[in-house]
Order: sequence, then C-alpha cells, then structure tokens
Amino acid sequence: MQKAPVLLLDDDDAFRGWYASALHDDLGVDVAVAANVGEARQVLERGGESVRVAVVDYQLADGERGFDLLPDLRPRGIFTFGLSGYASADLALAAVHVGCRWFYPKSKPHLDLLMCAIAAALRGDLDEEPVEIPQHWGLPKRAAEVTALSFKGLKTENIAVSLEIEEPTVRRHRAEVLERSGLPYWELVLAFLRTWQTPRAPHGGGSREGR
Repeated sequence: MQKAPVLLLDDDDAFRGWYASALHDDLGVDVAVAANVGEARQVLERGGESVRVAVVDYQLADGERGFDLLPDLRPRGIFTFGLSGYASADLALAAVHVGCRWFYPKSKPHLDLLMCAIAAALRGDLDEEPVEIPQHWGLPKRAAEVTALSFKGLKTENIAVSLEIEEPTVRRHRAEVLERSGLPYWELVLAFLRTWQTPRAPHGGGSREGR
C-alpha cells in the first residue's frame, strides 16, 4: 500500500520518475505516482487519507484527461495543481473550472515554482497568504478586495455580505477589473491570477512585480 502526502498523475514515465525523485530529494516527502486516472483512484482508495497535495497532468495517454480526477480530489480537500506540456490561457481556464488552485507548464522555471508551491501547500501556508494582484492594473481598494475574495472562491452574494455592499456593486467592481486588466471575462481574470501568484520558497520568496 502506497501512502504519501503528494500524488503525481502523469503518463510520461521519465518525467514522473524524475519529478517524484526531485520532490523527495528537495522536500523530503514521499510521492505516490500514477500513469492514468484509474491508478490514481487506486492510490486514493488505498491510502487517500494521507494525500494532501495532487499534481495532475491535463492530457494523458489514449485521450484520457487527468483533470477527470478532480471530482475524486475535491471532496477530500486535496490541494490540486494542474500541469501540462502546453501553456495556454484556455488550459489555465480549464484548470480553474475543474478546481485546480494553480496551473503550471512543464518548463524548468515553472516546475521550480511548482515545487515551492507544493512545499507551501504542505505547510498550510497558501490559504493564509494575501492574494497577489498585478500593481500595473491600478485597482482601487474595493475592486481589489472583490478580486481577492473571488480568487479565494467566494460567490457574488458572499462577497456582498462580507464587504457589506450590494450584489450589483460587486458586479460593477468586477467590470472595472475587466476594463483595467484588459482581460475579456472574469474566469480568465481568476485563471491569470492563479498563474501570477508567487508561492513562498521554503526560505522566503519575492514578488512578481518588476520581474
């Protein structure tokens, strides 16, 4: 029975072995690996109570999608990162829709960031960190607050109650964010922010502004 705090679902044998070893060597964590959704579900059935973080490749062999595992992960409260060999806004948006917290392309710099994010998730730090919003958007305070609460998963009615404003006001602030960010719709704003966040490295981290 394989029990580990991290589940890695990827159909590329070489990548799966290399990244699992890197996580073990750099973070000191055991990694349960799976090449397809069926194997990943077996890991969850046999030792799923120990899995706290999942890294899920979008496109698997034979047309299978790794994101099909998300309905099994969400009820368990497993912090999930999307992964793909292809980087696109559409894939990032798809990852957001199915419940991934962030989406990473399979490039070395992004995989390094992913490792930092996994470490932060295992420490329980990510949900405590403030949402990082691009400064060049120039958002007013209230629009930034609406954006941050939306990023954390709150719906329009919940945001209105939290900020003590009306629901049409929430929608107005979102429209202002769209205008200032230059993004065409709200889901893409959230997808963009998921790729914009800078998880803290084990010994600290910096801001994306000015990079």
